[in-house]
Amino acid sequence: MERIVRLATPPTMLEVAAGDKIAVHWSFIYQGPAYSETVYVAVYEGDWPPPGIDEKIKAWVGVPLPNAPDPVNIKSTEPLVTNAVTDAMVGKSFGIYIKVGNTLPKEGVGAFDNVIKVKGVPSPTFSELKIISYEKV
Repeated sequence: MERIVRLATPPTMLEVAAGDKIAVHWSFIYQGPAYSETVYVAVYEGDWPPPGIDEKIKAWVGVPLPNAPDPVNIKSTEPLVTNAVTDAMVGKSFGIYIKVGNTLPKEGVGAFDNVIKVKGVPSPTFSELKIISYEKV
């Protein structure tokens, strides 16, 4: 059964498990002409700002913006829900960011480092595989 985890108000640490999805409610102030734009959210590993991040899971939605000669509050009516947390993310912490549009401007991006912790048993991994010795028999 699919489980959606609601994003807590940062800087609270949100604990999730592999298979969970993360729901993000968002808002921003808009002023300008009517058109459609994309709101994008991603869970990332690394330190903000880019290029020091690696996006792991994400979600996006098209948002119709009104003609707004004065600033208006644009707010989600439904949360953005990410794709599922993967087994490769278990045992690690992640940040989350949200942006409007396709680029990462200096303003208009909200980001929080290390606010999501993925709990559980990690997938099997092997490291430091060595041949200790070998001989003729």
